[in-house]
Amino acid sequence: FQVMLGWAGGLFPDLSMLVLVVYARFAGISGAALWVQPNGLYWQTGWQNYISMSHSIPLWGALAGIGFFVWQKVPDRAQPGLGLLMFCGAALLHSVVDLAVHASDAHMEFLPFTTWRFHSPVSYWEQAHYGQIVSVFEAIMGSSIVVFLFRRFKYLVVRIPAVLLGLPYVASLFFHLHGKF
Repeated sequence: FQVMLGWAGGLFPDLSMLVLVVYARFAGISGAALWVQPNGLYWQTGWQNYISMSHSIPLWGALAGIGFFVWQKVPDRAQPGLGLLMFCGAALLHSVVDLAVHASDAHMEFLPFTTWRFHSPVSYWEQAHYGQIVSVFEAIMGSSIVVFLFRRFKYLVVRIPAVLLGLPYVASLFFHLHGKF
């Protein structure tokens, strides 16, 4: 169960992006009107704050700390403190990794304390910031983690989501190898 909470926590910061895209589709906003700088919906203050708060390193760190504290203080190890630690620790790891791979589209990962953005010299998608190399590295790492999880856990409840979450990485590698990116 803790593995599933870790996966959910790792995906949770980007749920704000999914909400943005779904909202844009229902509102009839085109892809160009969604992402184009500086007037696209993604760049509007409200959305920037919402997306950045979901990537807040101080928030996830504090919640992971609370989870750790509860886990250590309550004798029953299979309790909510460990679940909170796994969920928030994974969200924290996601946010720290995002800090390292967002260039022009950097989040404000230190909200609510500051609106400062770290514009990384590398990007997971921007070609001008080594996006081709970083995206291949990400796909290899993601695929490797899926293989590890598949070999480590024999339960279908773990294996099926691992494979489903790994499919985009495999597809990305395929397209990179065949020159489609």
